Amino acid sequence: MNAGKNGIFFDWHDITRDILCFIQHFLPKESTPQLMPSILSRSSGGSRKVLALGHSFGGCALVLAASHYPELFSAVMLVDAVIVPPELDRTISRPPRWVAHDGTVSTDGYPSLPLYITNTLGRRARWPSRAAAHEAFKAHSFFSTWDEDVLDVCVKQALVEEEPGGEVRLKCDKIDEAAVYAEAYASWEAWDALPLLDERVSLLWIDPPAGDRQDLLFRTSNSSADAIFR
Repeated sequence: MNAGKNGIFFDWHDITRDILCFIQHFLPKESTPQLMPSILSRSSGGSRKVLALGHSFGGCALVLAASHYPELFSAVMLVDAVIVPPELDRTISRPPRWVAHDGTVSTDGYPSLPLYITNTLGRRARWPSRAAAHEAFKAHSFFSTWDEDVLDVCVKQALVEEEPGGEVRLKCDKIDEAAVYAEAYASWEAWDALPLLDERVSLLWIDPPAGDRQDLLFRTSNSSADAIFR
């Protein structure tokens, strides 16, 4: 859909804007078990509050959204969210057990942004068929621990056929994906936004960075409403 239309820069705030636009102008007034159409009619907004779930930079975008419009959210669930302190230079790799400025020890370490970018640009993007892609993914160390059902969804949804039954390629261009990783500022801004979140918005952290768990938990004004799951 966006092939050839995206620039070389990507701002995570665009995701924040899209989240708020959907909730305020397109979220149906009532929930339904039925599948929703791909194109929703514009709504004038309603009284529904959202329990939002965000993974990785999606979690960062949700924190920024909730900091601007807390009245739209009942809770925000963050899965491995990319939210880091400004003093953490993400252009440099941190080994496991590195010690932060406040004495916090990170057991997992932090890979550098350049490593994410170069790995993305160097990844394979085409396979002879979906079946071949499935086998290649399954043999890769990154995907090898995935549940089979999740891997099936990835092969089905993350790839597109050039011709019916023919070669498949990644839907997301490698350059576009690398541009997402190159954004380094929004994660710092989300860190700064945590203490400003409305205390009525509960935060549920799932698998946050090991060395940062307590710092993340107690940065909000209502830490008693926060919880960490792993």
